[in-house]
Amino acid sequence: MQAYWEGLLGDIYPVWYLKLYRWDRYTSLLARELKLPPGSKVLDCACGGCGEPALTLSKLPWKITASDGSSKMLATALQRLKDYHNVDLVEKPTPWSQLTAQFDKGTFDCVVCAANSISHIQPLELTQSLGQMMEILKPGGWLVIDVKKFIDGKEVSKDGQSTRSMLDFGYFNLPDRGNTRIFTDNLYPKSVNPDNSRREVLIKVTLIAEDGKCEDYVFNFWSIEESSVVRSLKAVGFSDTRVVNPKSEDWKYTVIMSQKAF
Repeated sequence: MQAYWEGLLGDIYPVWYLKLYRWDRYTSLLARELKLPPGSKVLDCACGGCGEPALTLSKLPWKITASDGSSKMLATALQRLKDYHNVDLVEKPTPWSQLTAQFDKGTFDCVVCAANSISHIQPLELTQSLGQMMEILKPGGWLVIDVKKFIDGKEVSKDGQSTRSMLDFGYFNLPDRGNTRIFTDNLYPKSVNPDNSRREVLIKVTLIAEDGKCEDYVFNFWSIEESSVVRSLKAVGFSDTRVVNPKSEDWKYTVIMSQKAF
C-alpha cells in the first residue's frame, strides 16, 4: 500500500478528499464533543497531501502537529501548510507503527486519525497502531478515529461481487498529467479476513485526459467495521469509548472517540 501513496494515488488523494470530506463539520464536531481547553496539543497523524484536518483544526485555539507515513504526501502537505505558523508539520515520514520513535510518550491531549485513514493498514497492524497512538497520548487524552462503511446490503450482491455507482470528481490538474477527469468505483471481492470484520475493497480509479485517453488503476483497501475498531481500542487499554454518528446525508462516516485512562 505504501508504494501507492508515493505514486499515482499520492497525486489524486489531496484533490479527492478536499472535495469529498466535510472538514468544517468535522472540526465543529471535535470542538463540541471533546471540549479541549485552549493550548491543548493535538496530533493529526494522517494529514495526507491535503494537509487536513490540521488546517481546519488550526482554526481552534489548540496547538496542532501534523504527520503522515508517506514522503510524497508530506511534500504536498508542506506546500499547503507552509504559511500556517500554528501548524507544526513533521517532515519525516512517520508510520503509525513508529509513532513513539518520533514523539515522546504522553505528549498529546488528542490524536486524530481522520477520513477513514485507519482502513489503509493491513488487519494485523490495527492493534499495534492503536497501541502506538495511545502511548503518545497524555493520561485522559483522546484518540479520534472515523470509519466509512463500504459494505452494506444494498451495495453487495449475494456472491460478494458488486460495484457502487461511479463517482465523478470532475477535472483536476494532476502532476505530469495536466487537466484530468477522475472517476472512482468501489469493487467488493469475496475475500474476508478470518474474524469477518474486514473485507478487502478495491478502489478502481479511472483517469480521462483531455485528449480522451483513458487509464484504469486499482488500489486495495480493507473496509473496517465500527465494532472491530471498538474491540481493538478496548484490547489496547482505552478506558472509555463513545461512537458518534453525524446526522448528515453527505457525510457517511462514523466517528469513534476513545479516552486514555487517567
